[in-house]
Amino acid sequence: MSAENKTTLSALPFSASTSQNVAGGGVSAESFQLRNSSELKTLLTIDNRAPFVVLRALRGERLTCARALRSGLATDAFSPQRVALRREGGTWVAHVEPLWQGYVLAEPAPGVTAEDLGAVGQLSQLESALVRRLCGSSHVIPVSEGRIQSGQLTVLFGPLMGLEPLVRKIDRHKRLAWLEPEPGRRIPVGLEVTSKS
Repeated sequence: MSAENKTTLSALPFSASTSQNVAGGGVSAESFQLRNSSELKTLLTIDNRAPFVVLRALRGERLTCARALRSGLATDAFSPQRVALRREGGTWVAHVEPLWQGYVLAEPAPGVTAEDLGAVGQLSQLESALVRRLCGSSHVIPVSEGRIQSGQLTVLFGPLMGLEPLVRKIDRHKRLAWLEPEPGRRIPVGLEVTSKS
């Protein structure tokens, strides 16, 4: 893989950061300032495991995961999912949906490279640590709950507890928060803001 391809593919499957409000405007969106990267690295435990590589799931996530595991080239392969809240008939209903539609994360076996797995990109150590912490062993990110006081987010429970400095933007209407572990690379996760003062 050429250096040019690695640069363009390394951002997959992350959502691009924009200065525009994802909600399309309105008072529901909150933005938070980026803190320095050394402070952010102290929030996550970065271990000696290989960072996740990104595989494109052309024939479905399950088949891609099974193929990577069966080949012995990966020790873990999964399609990360999140619980998203959607309004249906006046009530909020929880739905499990893919975090990155059409992509699978795989942890390469020792001595295996991203090219051996046919990866289209690779997460950084910090991003991999964040995905491990958020997803846990179930590979599903549940909705967190928090509140905003004097412009500061405090997460009361859920996987975002303690990761408040990584939250760049909150859309209270869509009940989403965007985490930014690396500049320009965002991860959307569920966040219910119960109060704002």
